[in-house]
Amino acid sequence: MGGRQSGSPGAATLVRGAHPAAARWLAVGGRAGASDGFLAGTFSILGIIAGGYAVQAGLRLRTEEEQLRAEPVLVTGIARLRWGEWT
Repeated sequence: MGGRQSGSPGAATLVRGAHPAAARWLAVGGRAGASDGFLAGTFSILGIIAGGYAVQAGLRLRTEEEQLRAEPVLVTGIARLRWGEWT
């Protein structure tokens, strides 16, 4: 990883001096390791949020169909994917 530039050089300065283990963490991974770890954690959380939204959206459509509120719309011949876009 020699000469590789990290995408977020400010992450190392955020953890420096924040906790006694921060110096050890920086010694193991250096600036690039801290930045890469921060970005990996951030994108992991974003992925969990996106997955939660997808599950919630699917369950909402299922609930609409179970409670027969979607029936008047689906009878008109609109496709379920098209109906799912605007609900």
